[in-house]
Amino acid sequence: MKRRILCAISMGLVILYGISLLFAACGQTQPDASAQTSDSSPAAGMTMEYEDRIFDNSYVHTIDIQISPEDWEDLKLNALYKESYDCDVVIDGETFHHVGVRTKGNVTLIQSIVREWDRYSLVLEFGAFQPSQRYYGLDKLSLNNNICDSSFIRDYLCYDMMASMGVPTPLISFTVVSVNGEALGLYTTVEGMDESYALRNFGTTYGNLYKPEHMNIAGMLTGEVKDCTISIGALAGDEGTVDAAAFMGVSDATVGLKYQGDDLSLYSHIWDNAVFKVGTSDKHRLVDIIRAFNEGENVETVLDTDALLRFFAVGAFVLNDDCYTSYAGHNYGLYEKDGRIMMLPWDYDHSLGCTGAAAGTTSWTEYINLPMDEPVIGVEMADRPLLNCLLTDEAYLAQYHGYIDQLLTDYVESGKLESAAAEVTALIAPFVAQDTVSGVTVEAFETAVQSDLEFCRLRAHSLRRQLNGTIPATKAGQAEAADTLIDCEHFISPDSGSLTELLIPEGSGLYFEDFIGSIVRRVNAFATVSVLPISDIVSLLPWSNDPEGSFVDRMIASGKVQDEEKLHSAIKWLIIRFVRDSVFYVLGAIVLIAGFVFVFRYGKNRQPAARKGGTRHV
Repeated sequence: MKRRILCAISMGLVILYGISLLFAACGQTQPDASAQTSDSSPAAGMTMEYEDRIFDNSYVHTIDIQISPEDWEDLKLNALYKESYDCDVVIDGETFHHVGVRTKGNVTLIQSIVREWDRYSLVLEFGAFQPSQRYYGLDKLSLNNNICDSSFIRDYLCYDMMASMGVPTPLISFTVVSVNGEALGLYTTVEGMDESYALRNFGTTYGNLYKPEHMNIAGMLTGEVKDCTISIGALAGDEGTVDAAAFMGVSDATVGLKYQGDDLSLYSHIWDNAVFKVGTSDKHRLVDIIRAFNEGENVETVLDTDALLRFFAVGAFVLNDDCYTSYAGHNYGLYEKDGRIMMLPWDYDHSLGCTGAAAGTTSWTEYINLPMDEPVIGVEMADRPLLNCLLTDEAYLAQYHGYIDQLLTDYVESGKLESAAAEVTALIAPFVAQDTVSGVTVEAFETAVQSDLEFCRLRAHSLRRQLNGTIPATKAGQAEAADTLIDCEHFISPDSGSLTELLIPEGSGLYFEDFIGSIVRRVNAFATVSVLPISDIVSLLPWSNDPEGSFVDRMIASGKVQDEEKLHSAIKWLIIRFVRDSVFYVLGAIVLIAGFVFVFRYGKNRQPAARKGGTRHV
């Protein structure tokens, strides 16, 4: 009897605990049923309590990450591995214990590492060490250092445009971040694309969410990603033409959503980046969707065409060169529910003229007049079949044009864009002035903001003329009527440049020797062998027979080497580690094979010892 009573009490406590978790994790109420949304959009979405807290944009927030000095140093030294560390986080004066903090980014992460500073982009995961813990319902928060955005507002403006067009968009705000009380400066805080995001936008019956990614530096360095390399040789003497995909030696076929066959293993860049657990049936369903729109079959049944056309209309305006419609092919959410997909916006610091024409591929006039019917950067339309299948259909193309017109009319030409920019810059300007860590001066900040606005004015002018037929809306048409393009050669983007210039900025005091030295001491043994291509190692040798000279010669010729002795020393250690690690793995393989041979050859022939006392008869 006593045991039954105890069991009943225990069960009651468990039930009460479960109910309390539901209230603590969600902190939500049902939204106004009159909210207007598109087909798969959040008609059943939830209002989350964190919306009016960390994402209240009436003020700049504060976040202090309290972590042991040893763990913080370890996080920085091993920044490429993106491992979570246990810390306490104080958000606007309120403390949350045992939160996970890790680095984020790919090329931008390398930029931070080369600078040897503490100002990394970070991710806070509230349930990393206490699975039930949330920040008023929020499970994940991104802290972006804006290393490529001197205006600090590109993400904000682009997300605002997406939201104004009815696209489910991450929430964003501004925060002064510190570690153990030491300021890291002004960051943008972005709602992580995880369960709380799905609940807010799609309700409790949300579908599957993926963030396809092929530039996985952490996976590359731990050996989890076998088809990627860090091609440092691509950075020397590139004349500004190298992009992030070439630098990392990755293929964009999967993230570009090309149909490659029914073999599920061909789509690992999608499955490995599923936000929620997916099963075999989920995977087959998504591959069937990919096949359908690649082949132009049943497009209206497998695509949320309205949501996608809104998404691509905004993309055609902001020209993000680090997204699905660019050579990079990534930085988007892929949402699937009941056999239909839509895209979700993510990461816009490379938009509004950042990088762009300075990547060595075109002039500013050609770039800003990019044809709206072929709004791809560094790739062909056929390389982006999801976009291509929509814009090659006359009805969808007309609807897409209508959404571009709506964006221009309601957001840009109405003055809403300039009002939003003025409001947010007034909010953050005092904090930019106080920020001594980012390296962005008040003058650079103001110049960058004006550059963002000038890009928007020029792009809006071009798109309006493309809509009315004054400027052709295709590449072929513009090639034949180049005199109709808006002249944009006066445009200046303070954050533009080749990949080499982004990694090793002019005037930063950084050089190739710093870049190589930073990378070498941060990779493990496996990475030295698996990530660096043999061709790079050979090109580092002084007797390299490369007709353009050795990699070292090209680095020196680039003007981005200050201390040749330091450069040679860094390269020497890179080669020594490569040889050492190669020998280690070869010897390890030999020992392993020898062990197997010994076991199989001698183990099965071994006879049991004779029983003492002779044969036993029963």
